[in-house]
Amino acid sequence: MEVTVLKTPGPYCFLGNPVVFELQTAAYGAIDVSVSRNGETFTQSYYPFLKNGVYSCKVDISGFLFRTELADSFPQGAGILSEFPDHSVAYIFTISDAVLDEVLGYSDYTFAGNAFPGGVNEQALALFAKNGVNLFSARLSNQYRNFLFTTRTHRSEIRVKLSELYPFLTAMTGWQLRFVSTGGNTIVQDPVTAAPCCLLDFYMAYDRFISEFKEFTKTIDVYVGDNTEKAFRLVIDSKSDSEEVYKIRFRNSLGAFEVIEVAGVASHEPELGDETSYKELTDYNFYENRRNRVVLIETIKVETGYKSKDDLLFIRDLVGSDEAYFYYPDGTFFRCSVKADKMAYRQKKVTPTSVALVVTEVGTGKYISPELDRNALDVLGIYNETFDQTFNETFN
Repeated sequence: MEVTVLKTPGPYCFLGNPVVFELQTAAYGAIDVSVSRNGETFTQSYYPFLKNGVYSCKVDISGFLFRTELADSFPQGAGILSEFPDHSVAYIFTISDAVLDEVLGYSDYTFAGNAFPGGVNEQALALFAKNGVNLFSARLSNQYRNFLFTTRTHRSEIRVKLSELYPFLTAMTGWQLRFVSTGGNTIVQDPVTAAPCCLLDFYMAYDRFISEFKEFTKTIDVYVGDNTEKAFRLVIDSKSDSEEVYKIRFRNSLGAFEVIEVAGVASHEPELGDETSYKELTDYNFYENRRNRVVLIETIKVETGYKSKDDLLFIRDLVGSDEAYFYYPDGTFFRCSVKADKMAYRQKKVTPTSVALVVTEVGTGKYISPELDRNALDVLGIYNETFDQTFNETFN
Protein backbone atom coordinates (compact mmCIF):
# COMPACT_ATOMS: atom_id res chain seq x y z
CA MET A 1 0.00 0.00 0.00
CA GLU A 2 1.37 3.38 -1.02
CA VAL A 3 2.22 5.59 1.98
CA THR A 4 3.04 9.30 1.98
CA VAL A 5 5.38 10.48 4.76
CA LEU A 6 4.19 13.95 5.75
CA LYS A 7 6.65 14.58 8.56
CA THR A 8 9.81 13.01 9.99
CA PRO A 9 11.69 13.76 13.24
CA GLY A 10 14.68 15.00 11.24
CA PRO A 11 18.18 13.48 11.20
CA TYR A 12 18.59 14.14 14.93
CA CYS A 13 16.16 13.76 17.82
CA PHE A 14 16.12 13.15 21.59
CA LEU A 15 15.35 9.87 23.30
CA GLY A 16 13.32 11.63 25.99
CA ASN A 17 10.79 13.12 23.56
CA PRO A 18 8.34 11.48 21.14
CA VAL A 19 10.01 10.48 17.86
CA VAL A 20 7.07 10.89 15.49
CA PHE A 21 6.46 10.10 11.83
CA GLU A 22 3.21 11.41 10.30
CA LEU A 23 1.90 9.07 7.61
CA GLN A 24 -0.93 9.30 5.09
CA THR A 25 -2.57 6.80 2.71
CA ALA A 26 -5.34 6.96 0.16
CA ALA A 27 -6.95 3.71 1.30
CA TYR A 28 -7.52 1.95 4.58
CA GLY A 29 -5.13 -0.83 5.52
CA ALA A 30 -2.33 -1.85 7.84
CA ILE A 31 0.94 0.11 7.66
CA ASP A 32 3.80 -2.25 8.51
CA VAL A 33 6.86 -0.50 9.98
CA SER A 34 10.14 -1.68 11.47
CA VAL A 35 12.80 0.02 13.56
CA SER A 36 16.38 -1.27 13.51
CA ARG A 37 18.91 -0.25 16.17
CA ASN A 38 22.07 -1.84 17.59
CA GLY A 39 21.58 -4.97 15.51
CA GLU A 40 17.98 -5.47 16.66
CA THR A 41 14.83 -4.97 14.59
CA PHE A 42 11.35 -4.30 15.99
CA THR A 43 8.22 -4.55 13.81
CA GLN A 44 4.70 -3.27 14.33
CA SER A 45 1.55 -2.55 12.31
CA TYR A 46 -0.41 0.70 12.52
CA TYR A 47 -3.92 1.39 11.27
CA PRO A 48 -4.69 4.92 10.00
CA PHE A 49 -7.96 6.74 10.67
CA LEU A 50 -10.10 8.66 8.19
CA LYS A 51 -9.87 12.45 8.34
CA ASN A 52 -10.78 14.96 5.61
CA GLY A 53 -11.05 12.23 2.99
CA VAL A 54 -7.64 10.66 3.63
CA TYR A 55 -6.29 8.09 6.04
CA SER A 56 -3.56 9.27 8.36
CA CYS A 57 -1.77 8.32 11.57
CA LYS A 58 1.15 9.32 13.76
CA VAL A 59 3.79 6.72 14.57
CA ASP A 60 5.90 7.31 17.70
CA ILE A 61 8.97 5.06 17.71
CA SER A 62 10.55 6.44 20.90
CA GLY A 63 9.63 3.23 22.73
CA PHE A 64 11.96 1.30 20.43
CA LEU A 65 14.86 3.69 21.01
CA PHE A 66 16.54 3.49 24.36
CA ARG A 67 20.01 3.62 25.79
CA THR A 68 20.83 1.92 29.06
CA GLU A 69 24.49 2.92 29.35
CA LEU A 70 25.95 6.41 29.19
CA ALA A 71 29.53 7.54 29.70
CA ASP A 72 29.90 8.98 33.21
CA SER A 73 32.71 11.21 31.98
CA PHE A 74 33.82 12.86 28.77
CA PRO A 75 37.42 12.37 27.59
CA GLN A 76 39.78 15.31 27.91
CA GLY A 77 43.13 16.19 26.44
CA ALA A 78 42.24 14.56 23.10
CA GLY A 79 42.32 17.84 21.18
CA ILE A 80 39.98 20.77 20.63
CA LEU A 81 37.60 18.49 18.70
CA SER A 82 37.41 14.79 19.47
CA GLU A 83 35.06 12.05 18.34
CA PHE A 84 32.36 10.80 20.72
CA PRO A 85 30.75 8.04 18.64
CA ASP A 86 28.81 5.98 21.18
CA HIS A 87 26.73 8.74 22.72
CA SER A 88 23.78 8.53 20.32
CA VAL A 89 21.57 5.71 19.07
CA ALA A 90 21.61 5.23 15.28
CA TYR A 91 18.39 3.81 13.88
CA ILE A 92 16.68 3.00 10.58
CA PHE A 93 12.91 3.40 10.21
CA THR A 94 11.34 1.32 7.44
CA ILE A 95 7.82 1.20 5.98
CA SER A 96 7.23 -1.99 4.01
CA ASP A 97 6.05 -1.65 0.40
CA ALA A 98 5.34 2.07 0.80
CA VAL A 99 6.81 3.53 -2.40
CA LEU A 100 5.10 2.80 -5.72
CA ASP A 101 7.00 2.89 -8.99
CA GLU A 102 4.98 2.34 -12.17
CA VAL A 103 7.72 0.11 -13.58
CA LEU A 104 9.37 -1.52 -10.56
CA GLY A 105 6.27 -1.79 -8.37
CA TYR A 106 6.30 -1.38 -4.60
CA SER A 107 9.50 -0.88 -2.57
CA ASP A 108 10.32 -0.02 1.04
CA TYR A 109 10.62 3.51 2.42
CA THR A 110 13.63 3.97 4.73
CA PHE A 111 14.72 6.80 6.98
CA ALA A 112 17.99 6.93 8.95
CA GLY A 113 18.45 9.06 12.05
CA ASN A 114 20.31 9.47 15.33
CA ALA A 115 18.68 9.78 18.74
CA PHE A 116 20.50 11.49 21.62
CA PRO A 117 19.91 11.05 25.35
CA GLY A 118 17.95 13.83 27.05
CA GLY A 119 15.05 15.91 25.88
CA VAL A 120 13.23 19.25 25.64
CA ASN A 121 10.33 20.35 27.84
CA GLU A 122 6.77 20.50 26.57
CA GLN A 123 6.58 24.30 26.38
CA ALA A 124 9.64 24.43 24.13
CA LEU A 125 8.32 21.57 21.98
CA ALA A 126 5.05 23.43 21.43
CA LEU A 127 6.85 26.67 20.54
CA PHE A 128 9.18 24.89 18.12
CA ALA A 129 6.24 23.08 16.48
CA LYS A 130 4.37 26.35 15.92
CA ASN A 131 7.43 27.68 14.08
CA GLY A 132 8.06 24.50 12.10
CA VAL A 133 11.45 23.76 13.69
CA ASN A 134 12.99 21.63 16.41
CA LEU A 135 15.90 22.27 18.76
CA PHE A 136 18.40 20.86 16.27
CA SER A 137 17.31 22.95 13.29
CA ALA A 138 16.81 26.02 15.47
CA ARG A 139 20.11 25.79 17.37
CA LEU A 140 22.05 22.55 17.82
CA SER A 141 22.80 21.96 14.12
CA ASN A 142 22.53 25.59 13.02
CA GLN A 143 25.75 27.17 11.74
CA TYR A 144 24.71 30.62 12.97
CA ARG A 145 23.54 29.71 16.47
CA ASN A 146 24.88 28.41 19.76
CA PHE A 147 25.22 24.74 18.75
CA LEU A 148 26.55 23.43 22.09
CA PHE A 149 24.48 20.89 24.05
CA THR A 150 24.26 23.32 26.95
CA THR A 151 21.30 24.32 29.09
CA ARG A 152 22.97 27.55 30.23
CA THR A 153 21.29 29.59 27.52
CA HIS A 154 19.82 29.47 24.01
CA ARG A 155 21.46 32.82 23.26
CA SER A 156 24.55 33.31 21.13
CA GLU A 157 26.58 34.67 24.02
CA ILE A 158 27.56 32.05 26.60
CA ARG A 159 29.10 33.26 29.85
CA VAL A 160 31.23 30.79 31.79
CA LYS A 161 33.89 30.90 34.46
CA LEU A 162 37.31 29.57 33.57
CA SER A 163 36.82 26.71 36.04
CA GLU A 164 33.57 25.74 34.26
CA LEU A 165 35.20 25.02 30.90
CA TYR A 166 34.49 21.36 30.34
CA PRO A 167 34.23 19.57 26.96
CA PHE A 168 30.92 20.61 25.38
CA LEU A 169 28.98 18.07 23.33
CA THR A 170 28.05 19.16 19.79
CA ALA A 171 26.56 17.62 16.65
CA MET A 172 28.36 20.17 14.43
CA THR A 173 30.50 17.54 12.72
CA GLY A 174 31.85 17.68 9.19
CA TRP A 175 32.61 21.40 9.41
CA GLN A 176 35.83 23.30 9.88
CA LEU A 177 35.68 25.58 12.93
CA ARG A 178 37.50 28.87 13.50
CA PHE A 179 38.15 30.36 16.93
CA VAL A 180 38.93 34.07 17.16
CA SER A 181 40.25 35.61 20.37
CA THR A 182 39.61 39.04 21.86
CA GLY A 183 42.85 40.25 20.27
CA GLY A 184 41.90 38.94 16.82
CA ASN A 185 44.14 35.88 16.82
CA THR A 186 42.71 32.85 14.98
CA ILE A 187 42.89 29.10 15.46
CA VAL A 188 41.56 26.83 12.69
CA GLN A 189 40.27 23.39 13.64
CA ASP A 190 39.77 20.60 11.11
CA PRO A 191 36.37 18.86 11.16
CA VAL A 192 35.40 15.56 12.75
CA THR A 193 33.50 13.43 10.28
CA ALA A 194 33.46 9.85 11.58
CA ALA A 195 30.86 10.29 14.36
CA PRO A 196 27.42 11.91 14.66
CA CYS A 197 28.66 14.05 17.55
CA CYS A 198 31.94 15.23 19.01
CA LEU A 199 33.37 17.08 22.00
CA LEU A 200 34.53 20.69 21.79
CA ASP A 201 37.13 21.36 24.49
CA PHE A 202 37.49 25.11 24.99
CA TYR A 203 40.22 24.53 27.57
CA MET A 204 42.42 23.28 24.75
CA ALA A 205 41.53 26.29 22.59
CA TYR A 206 42.20 28.66 25.50
CA ASP A 207 45.57 27.01 26.05
CA ARG A 208 46.43 27.34 22.34
CA PHE A 209 45.86 31.10 22.49
CA ILE A 210 48.25 31.26 25.44
CA SER A 211 50.96 29.01 24.04
CA GLU A 212 50.88 30.34 20.44
CA PHE A 213 49.95 34.00 20.89
CA LYS A 214 50.72 34.71 24.60
CA GLU A 215 47.13 35.92 24.96
CA PHE A 216 44.84 35.20 27.92
CA THR A 217 41.74 35.87 25.88
CA LYS A 218 38.50 37.00 27.50
CA THR A 219 36.28 35.85 24.63
CA ILE A 220 36.31 33.17 21.96
CA ASP A 221 34.22 33.77 18.84
CA VAL A 222 33.29 30.58 16.98
CA TYR A 223 32.78 30.50 13.18
CA VAL A 224 31.65 27.54 11.09
CA GLY A 225 33.27 26.88 7.70
CA ASP A 226 33.70 30.02 5.61
CA ASN A 227 30.89 31.93 7.35
CA THR A 228 31.68 35.56 8.07
CA GLU A 229 28.96 35.71 10.72
CA LYS A 230 29.95 34.02 13.97
CA ALA A 231 27.87 31.21 15.41
CA PHE A 232 28.31 32.30 19.02
CA ARG A 233 30.67 33.93 21.49
CA LEU A 234 32.06 32.33 24.62
CA VAL A 235 32.74 34.92 27.34
CA ILE A 236 35.27 33.66 29.90
CA ASP A 237 35.44 35.03 33.43
CA SER A 238 38.77 34.07 34.96
CA LYS A 239 37.91 35.52 38.38
CA SER A 240 36.40 33.50 41.19
CA ASP A 241 33.71 34.79 43.52
CA SER A 242 35.31 33.24 46.58
CA GLU A 243 38.55 31.83 47.94
CA GLU A 244 36.76 28.52 48.39
CA VAL A 245 35.93 27.27 44.92
CA TYR A 246 33.86 24.13 44.53
CA LYS A 247 32.48 22.67 41.34
CA ILE A 248 29.58 20.40 40.52
CA ARG A 249 29.64 18.38 37.32
CA PHE A 250 26.23 17.12 36.24
CA ARG A 251 24.41 15.61 33.30
CA ASN A 252 22.06 18.23 31.89
CA SER A 253 18.66 17.83 30.22
CA LEU A 254 20.33 17.42 26.82
CA GLY A 255 22.30 14.40 28.01
CA ALA A 256 25.67 16.20 28.14
CA PHE A 257 27.88 16.96 31.12
CA GLU A 258 28.40 20.53 32.28
CA VAL A 259 30.27 22.11 35.17
CA ILE A 260 29.05 24.88 37.46
CA GLU A 261 31.18 26.67 40.02
CA VAL A 262 29.60 27.19 43.42
CA ALA A 263 31.14 29.84 45.63
CA GLY A 264 31.07 30.62 49.30
CA VAL A 265 31.97 28.71 52.43
CA ALA A 266 30.87 25.08 52.34
CA SER A 267 29.32 23.84 55.56
CA HIS A 268 29.94 20.16 56.23
CA GLU A 269 27.03 18.60 58.07
CA PRO A 270 27.60 14.83 57.89
CA GLU A 271 24.61 12.67 58.72
CA LEU A 272 25.11 9.61 60.90
CA GLY A 273 23.17 6.47 60.18
CA ASP A 274 21.27 4.46 62.75
CA GLU A 275 23.36 2.96 65.49
CA THR A 276 23.24 -0.80 65.96
CA SER A 277 24.21 -1.74 69.53
CA TYR A 278 24.41 -5.01 71.39
CA LYS A 279 25.83 -6.48 74.61
CA GLU A 280 28.83 -8.74 74.71
CA LEU A 281 30.08 -10.90 77.57
CA THR A 282 33.62 -9.94 78.55
CA ASP A 283 36.49 -12.10 79.74
CA TYR A 284 35.59 -11.00 83.26
CA ASN A 285 32.06 -12.37 82.98
CA PHE A 286 30.05 -9.19 82.78
CA TYR A 287 28.32 -7.56 79.83
CA GLU A 288 29.55 -4.45 78.07
CA ASN A 289 27.82 -2.42 75.40
CA ARG A 290 29.16 -2.76 71.87
CA ARG A 291 28.11 -1.23 68.57
CA ASN A 292 28.72 -1.74 64.89
CA ARG A 293 30.61 0.98 63.09
CA VAL A 294 28.22 3.83 62.31
CA VAL A 295 27.58 4.66 58.68
CA LEU A 296 28.31 8.28 57.74
CA ILE A 297 26.70 10.17 54.85
CA GLU A 298 28.59 13.23 53.62
CA THR A 299 26.31 16.27 53.39
CA ILE A 300 27.51 19.72 52.35
CA LYS A 301 25.59 22.97 52.24
CA VAL A 302 26.92 25.59 49.84
CA GLU A 303 25.68 28.76 48.14
CA THR A 304 25.66 29.18 44.38
CA GLY A 305 26.58 32.87 44.60
CA TYR A 306 24.54 35.60 42.91
CA LYS A 307 23.17 34.41 39.59
CA SER A 308 21.30 35.82 36.61
CA LYS A 309 17.91 34.45 35.60
CA ASP A 310 19.49 32.24 32.94
CA ASP A 311 21.90 30.89 35.55
CA LEU A 312 19.02 30.14 37.92
CA LEU A 313 17.30 28.10 35.21
CA PHE A 314 20.64 26.33 34.72
CA ILE A 315 20.69 25.54 38.45
CA ARG A 316 17.16 24.11 38.16
CA ASP A 317 18.59 21.71 35.59
CA LEU A 318 21.36 20.80 38.06
CA VAL A 319 18.87 20.14 40.87
CA GLY A 320 16.85 17.85 38.61
CA SER A 321 19.87 15.96 37.24
CA ASP A 322 20.10 12.19 37.66
CA GLU A 323 23.93 12.20 37.72
CA ALA A 324 26.10 14.74 39.53
CA TYR A 325 29.57 14.92 41.09
CA PHE A 326 30.86 17.35 43.73
CA TYR A 327 34.49 18.50 43.44
CA TYR A 328 36.65 19.90 46.23
CA PRO A 329 39.31 22.53 45.42
CA ASP A 330 42.03 19.83 45.47
CA GLY A 331 40.24 17.85 42.76
CA THR A 332 38.86 15.02 44.91
CA PHE A 333 35.20 14.34 44.28
CA PHE A 334 32.24 12.11 45.03
CA ARG A 335 28.99 11.31 43.27
CA CYS A 336 26.11 13.18 44.82
CA SER A 337 22.50 14.27 44.66
CA VAL A 338 21.76 17.99 44.78
CA LYS A 339 18.72 19.64 46.30
CA ALA A 340 17.73 23.25 46.89
CA ASP A 341 16.17 24.11 50.25
CA LYS A 342 14.38 27.05 48.71
CA MET A 343 14.54 28.25 45.14
CA ALA A 344 12.47 31.36 44.50
CA TYR A 345 13.02 34.20 42.06
CA ARG A 346 10.88 36.76 40.31
CA GLN A 347 9.87 36.47 36.66
CA LYS A 348 11.37 39.92 36.15
CA LYS A 349 14.66 39.64 37.95
CA VAL A 350 15.70 42.96 39.46
CA THR A 351 17.80 41.88 42.46
CA PRO A 352 20.72 39.45 42.77
CA THR A 353 19.66 35.98 43.86
CA SER A 354 21.68 33.18 45.41
CA VAL A 355 20.47 29.64 45.96
CA ALA A 356 21.43 27.43 48.89
CA LEU A 357 22.22 23.91 47.71
CA VAL A 358 22.30 20.74 49.77
CA VAL A 359 24.80 18.24 48.36
CA THR A 360 24.48 14.67 49.62
CA GLU A 361 26.85 11.83 48.84
CA VAL A 362 24.92 9.00 47.22
CA GLY A 363 27.08 6.31 48.79
CA THR A 364 27.33 5.52 52.48
CA GLY A 365 30.66 4.91 54.15
CA LYS A 366 31.71 3.27 57.38
CA TYR A 367 35.38 4.14 57.03
CA ILE A 368 37.15 7.50 57.06
CA SER A 369 40.45 8.26 55.31
CA PRO A 370 42.66 11.33 55.66
CA GLU A 371 42.99 13.65 52.67
CA LEU A 372 45.06 12.26 49.83
CA ASP A 373 48.13 14.03 48.45
CA ARG A 374 47.02 14.68 44.89
CA ASN A 375 50.57 15.56 43.82
CA ALA A 376 51.71 12.05 44.70
CA LEU A 377 49.14 10.38 42.46
CA ASP A 378 49.63 9.76 38.76
CA VAL A 379 46.33 11.05 37.32
CA LEU A 380 45.09 12.96 34.30
CA GLY A 381 42.68 15.86 34.37
CA ILE A 382 42.07 19.41 33.22
CA TYR A 383 44.72 22.06 32.88
CA ASN A 384 45.40 24.24 35.87
CA GLU A 385 44.80 27.98 35.67
CA THR A 386 48.35 28.76 34.52
CA PHE A 387 48.03 26.26 31.65
CA ASP A 388 51.58 25.06 32.08
CA GLN A 389 50.77 21.60 30.70
CA THR A 390 50.25 20.13 34.17
CA PHE A 391 46.97 18.70 35.32
CA ASN A 392 45.44 19.50 38.70
CA GLU A 393 42.02 17.88 38.54
CA THR A 394 40.55 14.67 37.22
CA PHE A 395 37.07 14.03 35.90
CA ASN A 396 37.63 10.35 35.08
